[in-house]
Amino acid sequence: MKLAVPPEPETPPPASVPEPARGTSDRAYWIIAALILAAGFFLRIAPWAASPAPASTRRSNRDNVIKLDKVGLFSYPLICQLYIEDQRKPDAVTKLPPTRFFYIYASWM
Repeated sequence: MKLAVPPEPETPPPASVPEPARGTSDRAYWIIAALILAAGFFLRIAPWAASPAPASTRRSNRDNVIKLDKVGLFSYPLICQLYIEDQRKPDAVTKLPPTRFFYIYASWM
């Protein structure tokens, strides 16, 4: 009795590497990237986009930094407690919370 030998599996054809698109170059990519960056800068500093919100944000952060300077780093929970008490008042103006600790701490440093 002869044993049947299984046939060897066929090897798959080598994978072909896709060729880069014709007509494009590294220079074109850099020009497009520069145009996108320029458009982003323009939209970021456009004079018609000014609003009073950033001023109130800076003022709120400045107040938190001043409080941190007065009471010290280890009294930061006191600053948070004062914020909570201030925001519970019926006539309170909405302010940024002092929970943005690292931003305020970096400003304080």
